Amino acid sequence: MRNVFIKLYFKFFLWIYYRDISVVGIENIPQKEPALLIANHPNAIIDAAIVVSKIKRDINLTAKGTLGKIPILSGILRRNNVVFFHRKQDAQKIDRDAMNKANLMKCVKVLQNGDLMLIFPEGLSYATGGLHQFKLGVSRISKLYYEETGKVIPIIPIHLNYHKKEKMRSHVDMRIFTPVIKEKEFIKTENYEIEVTNELETQMREYEDSIEHDEAPQGKFKNTFLSFMLFLISLPGLIYALLPSFLILKLSNKISKREDAFATARLFLSFVLFPIILLIELSIFSVMISFQLLILLLILSFTIIISITHIYDIISYNKNSKANSISD
Repeated sequence: MRNVFIKLYFKFFLWIYYRDISVVGIENIPQKEPALLIANHPNAIIDAAIVVSKIKRDINLTAKGTLGKIPILSGILRRNNVVFFHRKQDAQKIDRDAMNKANLMKCVKVLQNGDLMLIFPEGLSYATGGLHQFKLGVSRISKLYYEETGKVIPIIPIHLNYHKKEKMRSHVDMRIFTPVIKEKEFIKTENYEIEVTNELETQMREYEDSIEHDEAPQGKFKNTFLSFMLFLISLPGLIYALLPSFLILKLSNKISKREDAFATARLFLSFVLFPIILLIELSIFSVMISFQLLILLLILSFTIIISITHIYDIISYNKNSKANSISD
């Protein structure tokens, strides 16, 4: 697999932050054939991370052009064949239409090679609930694919539902719908792009309105004394985390010229720089203190991952228990 390392990296951080990511409809992903995957986009780069980590096949991604200007991240994205699309509000000094047409053909070539392509048809990520209007890119790619190959490309909608996404150890539902496959004669019509786009948006919007957005059930782990002990154990790790957190925040503000790129920049820098800065800190400590003490600090630092997840589990369980007792 081309991007095994990226998948494993995503899986590791998603395992830390989310309690559970449930997937329904994985059988709708073809084993070998090409397909266009489309998904709603409520949580920046995390949306792509979840889809990529939960589907075994390699997935080619699309991204807004502004991400191609973020240092380091742009190089990684281009190395993994990410196709950039330039939005009207971002493309001021380039021939946007010409570049986007060329990028549409890049997506067609990816599909002709038998691969999967993931697109977020809303064209932007958003913090508040509810879908934004779908752009025509997906239907245009499917029509170009038919014109180039004479074949119909399946379009597979994916819906991501975050239960209180701002909270650690929350739950995510990923629903993969059955492929949308249109007749060849319909693809040839002038209204194909608009009608298919509207149909896909309506399907996603109806599902969005039908689901419940309450917090998923929490774990049954409660022990106040244990939570206090785990907090003490994780304290060295929390102290180590202050410096990388501060540096990542400052650097994200500096390199993200647009407000809508800040979240992606911060998440990416957290993935990349957080472990690196922690290792540098530990290396400095190794010169200043004895080897035995360093090993102890290293062990305590790694416990932050497990201990904090348990603390969140305990707190959330206690809150839910009190709420249930009141309602009863």
